[in-house]
Amino acid sequence: MPMIRSKKCPVDAPWITNHFKSLIIERQKAFSTYGPDSSSFKSLRNQVNRERKICKSNYYKLRVHQLKQTDSKEWWKEVKRLSGMASTRSSDIRNIIDIENLEQLSEQELTNKINEVGSLICI
Repeated sequence: MPMIRSKKCPVDAPWITNHFKSLIIERQKAFSTYGPDSSSFKSLRNQVNRERKICKSNYYKLRVHQLKQTDSKEWWKEVKRLSGMASTRSSDIRNIIDIENLEQLSEQELTNKINEVGSLICI
């Protein structure tokens, strides 16, 4: 069987493996070649679903095993992050707004830009 290369994208879930991605590629080829009612596609679809469950399970088991070595504060921080309960908000306005060359602006220039944007919204 030929080797299939795949890249790890930054938006991929952390549990996605190269093997899992190659199964998805095979499934998609079967779908486009034979259609959604073919036995080939259905078999690969089921295989992808089984592999997805295994990959997720292995990833979370490994994370929990690693967390057992840390203190309780880190444990709960990671549990909240993994479960989606962790807050991704930041009190720094620079993480929220989209202004060109934001990092190069001084505090005064940043304040003026925010006021400009705010005044446009209120009009």
